[in-house]
Formats: sequence, C-alpha cells, structure tokens
Amino acid sequence: MAEIGAGVFIYFMEEQFITYVHMAWNFLDQITINLVQSQLHCCGFLNYTEYVVNEQLNISLSCYSNVTVSTTLYDIGCYDKFVDMILDNVTTSAIIGGSLVLFEIVGILFTCYLMKAIEKENNTEPKPNRRRRRSTDSIQDNSRGRREKAWDI
Repeated sequence: MAEIGAGVFIYFMEEQFITYVHMAWNFLDQITINLVQSQLHCCGFLNYTEYVVNEQLNISLSCYSNVTVSTTLYDIGCYDKFVDMILDNVTTSAIIGGSLVLFEIVGILFTCYLMKAIEKENNTEPKPNRRRRRSTDSIQDNSRGRREKAWDI
C-alpha cells in the first residue's frame, strides 16, 4: 500500500520532487557527489551530459564502473537511481514506520490502563469513619459559649 502511495506522490508531484532533489544535489560538494555516483552507479543528476563543459566531456571518475580503465560509463542519472532506491525501500520504511506507530498506540493504551488501575485502587481504600451529624444534634458555639441546635447555625 505504501508503495502505491509513494508512486502516486512521485507521479503527481514529480516536478516539485525533482526541483527539491535537484536543489539538494546542487548544494552537495564534489566529494559527496562522487560518493553518491559511485554507490548508486549513476552519473550526474539527470545523466552524464551535465559534465559537458565547452563542448568537451569532463566526466568525473566516479561515473565509471572501473575507475582505473574508465571505459564503462554510467549513463543513468542519479535522480532515476535515487527514485528507484526510494521505491525499492518503501516497504521497509512503511513497516518500520507502522511499527513505531503501533508501539506508541500500545504505550498510550498501557498508560490508560495504568491510570484506571490507580484510580480504582484509590477509590476502593476504606475511608475514615465519619459520623454524619444529624439536624437534631447540638453543637458547641465557642464564640458565645452556649449550645445551639445544628439547624440554627
């Protein structure tokens, strides 16, 4: 299900997604770009033609499958490889995210159960024996030194 959601998101929001990823790509330094290109087996953001400078190819060595020979060029751009990597790992990410949500729900339910148990324990404790005063009982009025009926107060 998450794969479908990610696919739909990328399909409908592809222009914005490309813009954001391309902006992030432009902020990377060359060492990081070389690392990404060698790990994802890609060249450039969209393809290797980004390395054309003054009609000459100035391709980074990380764009080749064998750096020492420099014969097999990765012709796929890193954006396509990045999207493929996201779609390949979307199931794993969804399982991890779902597990975290489930863990939080279990924590909330346990907290509610614990609160109810504490509340129940506090309500079942014996209360001190208090004799209720009836309306006909007399009480001492200390301010005047005389006894009055309870309803007169």
